[in-house]
Amino acid sequence: MPLLVESLKDGKSVHGYTIRNGMEKVLPVDNALMEMYARCGNMEEARLIFDCVINKDVISWNTLRGGYSRNNLANESFSFFSDMLLQFRPNAVTMTCILPAVASISSLERGREIHAYALRRGYLEDNYVPNALVDMYVKCGALPVARRLFDQVTKKNLISWTIMIAGYGMHGRGRDAITLFDQMRGSGNLKEAYEFIEPMPIEPDSSIWVSLLHGCRIYRGVKLAEKVAERVFKLEPENTGYYVLLANIYAEAERWEAVRKLKRNIGDRGLRENTGCSWIEVRGKVHVFVADNRNHPQANRIVEFLDDVARRMRDEGQDPKKRYALMGANDAVRDEALCGHSSKLAIAFGVLNLSEGRPIRVTKNSRICSHCHEASKFISKMCNREIILRDSNRFHHFEEGRCSCRGYC
Repeated sequence: MPLLVESLKDGKSVHGYTIRNGMEKVLPVDNALMEMYARCGNMEEARLIFDCVINKDVISWNTLRGGYSRNNLANESFSFFSDMLLQFRPNAVTMTCILPAVASISSLERGREIHAYALRRGYLEDNYVPNALVDMYVKCGALPVARRLFDQVTKKNLISWTIMIAGYGMHGRGRDAITLFDQMRGSGNLKEAYEFIEPMPIEPDSSIWVSLLHGCRIYRGVKLAEKVAERVFKLEPENTGYYVLLANIYAEAERWEAVRKLKRNIGDRGLRENTGCSWIEVRGKVHVFVADNRNHPQANRIVEFLDDVARRMRDEGQDPKKRYALMGANDAVRDEALCGHSSKLAIAFGVLNLSEGRPIRVTKNSRICSHCHEASKFISKMCNREIILRDSNRFHHFEEGRCSCRGYC
């Protein structure tokens, strides 16, 4: 993070210069300062500047809202968006800024509300908004909806194709990804997608670059993946999941020295993976679960359900199998420790609170361990429920005791 610290130091010097020279009330200057602080991760200072601006314009609102999204402050982003609706009419750029925040926490209900708002305002005529919506639905686990929306886009660009193809890859639908890629060949390829995204007048957020990075994994584009990863790391330097994604691209290409070098770089940067937590949205409220946290109002019901699952698994002779991550055998132990089995808690809560027939959508901030993976398969069969789990690596669709990843968790 030294580069960010240095940039923040320089930015503060510029901020001081504007104050000394009486430019702190000039709107374009204030907007630029907010953008600088947001990019440096100092949202408190960005918000202070915003609050002091008297005649805010749409750029002011979009800059701060985009900053919250870029810094993974999804709740703050939603709250700010609600304030904006009361005081200022959002534009198409606002939609492309808020939707990545929705995608980051897989809040499908919020995403549908924003989709309806954009539809009423006619913002789907803008090329960027449909792409952002498709990306949101992909990352919220609603792949059929994403595909229907993709098919309705009359003027598809390379970003449209890349998001949908990468979406199929993230959901373990390799054949569909290849079929769609074959359809795209008349329009371009991943390299052309990169060349299309790079000079965009509106700087693309991390969701677009991450979609392209997933596309690189599907088609083994290692050299392009390295270029794309540089963009992703610049936008989200502390998100370790993207470092793991690049490491897996290297591993699948048997570039083991590159894997080891990347792991050393992660250590040198002082990055640490977060302790596992999982969340699920039920009736408009997001419920977060952390390992061994018994403070949830339904904790006893959840534990009783999972005890029953464990007993039935033992009766059927099913013990979670040890599986190893691409980054090495020792990582299986690390994955188990970081996972904390929080995904089982969230899934159990979903089974107990969502009506039959509704998919159970869970998001996890780290990689699912083999124990939770086997338990999720068993629960899907035992309860006859569709479970869609998004971890830091991919989507897992559990149905009738099977997973879309075919054991490649």
